[in-house]
Amino acid sequence: MPSDSEIIEAVLNGNNIEEEEEEYNESISHNKVISNINNILRFTTKSNNDVK
Repeated sequence: MPSDSEIIEAVLNGNNIEEEEEEYNESISHNKVISNINNILRFTTKSNNDVK
């Protein structure tokens, strides 16, 4: 959720707050995807090391 100051800044700049929130939600989704990829890579790295 955007902070109060981000919302105020968006209003003062004439930006759509819903658009700001959408960008925020997209970044959260991207972080989740990146986190999942990192977990998969960590798991496969451990598995490969076990095989050696």
